[in-house]
Amino acid sequence: MSEGFVSTEEGPTVRCLRLSAQPWPHAFNEFNRLTILAEDAPDGHRLFFSRKIPSERLSVKLIKKWVKSCQRWHGEDCEEPLTKSVLEMPPNFRVIDTWARCVVQAPPHCRYLTLSYVWGPIEVFKLTSSNIKMLAGPGGLKKVWHCLPTTIQDAITLTSSLSERYIWIDSMCIIQDDDADKRGLIPHMDLIYDRGFMTIVAATGDNANAGLPGVRKKSRSCVQMVEELRPSLRLTCPKHLTDLLNNSVYESRGWTYQERCLSRRCLVFAHR
Repeated sequence: MSEGFVSTEEGPTVRCLRLSAQPWPHAFNEFNRLTILAEDAPDGHRLFFSRKIPSERLSVKLIKKWVKSCQRWHGEDCEEPLTKSVLEMPPNFRVIDTWARCVVQAPPHCRYLTLSYVWGPIEVFKLTSSNIKMLAGPGGLKKVWHCLPTTIQDAITLTSSLSERYIWIDSMCIIQDDDADKRGLIPHMDLIYDRGFMTIVAATGDNANAGLPGVRKKSRSCVQMVEELRPSLRLTCPKHLTDLLNNSVYESRGWTYQERCLSRRCLVFAHR
């Protein structure tokens, strides 16, 4: 079971005590990762412990803590681009301004998030040559908010809640009926994901209406097994991220895998 980490002058060191439990007869091991609940862990840092998952909403405060920890511990390692640093962003690179609720030309060197998701077999609202003028005005997205897929609504809401202003979403930042605009952006999608500060990975459901569990009230539910060994000592068995992704439609799409691999940081939403 995870024992958390110890801070040293060289940086945080994770210490783990692993309990090996193999089912008999041999079968898929649902309980191969046992961890202490963070609420029962010793005082101090509890970043690597499991937590009770609330059905109401996710903790924006906790996500911000994760991001700060990444920046503090990894330093410039997570900022080094995979693509050539001399490459410039396309001149028609746009982002969604989540504060002004509109589509804008990306400010020079702006910090932005990206969304990696599956469109699926539904009609997805798109940026077009006929609506770009409306969507580019302050509050433009409010006029079509009810038309946006749930995942896109949640991604915009979450970005703003994280105190981040900009997010790039393909369907809303590329003019979908303009071949010239597509030619200027689609070949550079690796650059767009690589230069993004963080990628929101929507690995739930099979279409863009699946949403991001936990962003809206009562939008997620999961079965979480918790066993109390003694008062103030409870164990749970979280599934590994790989197991969750392997069973998702998201992971079956080759381009979504590439988007995730190119991203410096990923905030993954997956069913438990």
